[in-house]
Amino acid sequence: MERDEAILNARVKRAWKKCKEKTARQKQKKIDLEKARNALYEKTKAGIKFKINNRGYVEIHTKYHPLADKAGYVFEHRIIAERMLGRFLKSNEIVHHKNRIRWDNRPENLEVCESAAEHGIKHRKNGSKKRLPGKPNELIYCECGCGNMRWKYDKSGYPRRFINGHQARAQWIEYYRHPKIRIDKEMML
Repeated sequence: MERDEAILNARVKRAWKKCKEKTARQKQKKIDLEKARNALYEKTKAGIKFKINNRGYVEIHTKYHPLADKAGYVFEHRIIAERMLGRFLKSNEIVHHKNRIRWDNRPENLEVCESAAEHGIKHRKNGSKKRLPGKPNELIYCECGCGNMRWKYDKSGYPRRFINGHQARAQWIEYYRHPKIRIDKEMML
């Protein structure tokens, strides 16, 4: 009975903790939206026609821009990056928001990436072991000890240690090399 009560109390504590974390995230989101509204209010006072799309990016109405859509809107961060570079952006260039806030289009927050691969690196988690674009894929020996060689990275760029099906073999070999198991086998004889 006491054990069930302890488990229930632990579950309730975890639920409260998740609820508090969710509430904190919601409060931060409201603060961020308020900041966005204040920043955009300044643009409205200046007479600039703009909108925030459903993904959170600010779009400005400029009919004659080469990147304008049918309605005449262009992403504000692309316009600002073009002004920073002094030229139009190439089709493969991507603008990265350093602080990852999509409506924050200050020049010091924007960085132009040469390709989607370079932009993807900016969004990787720290400690990612995926292969970097342009890094050669080298041949390595399978770690099971069979002597066969394989590519270090698979098609998706993730590192691999074994040839397909060899991981089970390596685990089996490790199991039988374990000293405790050797002692048990000797005792059985």
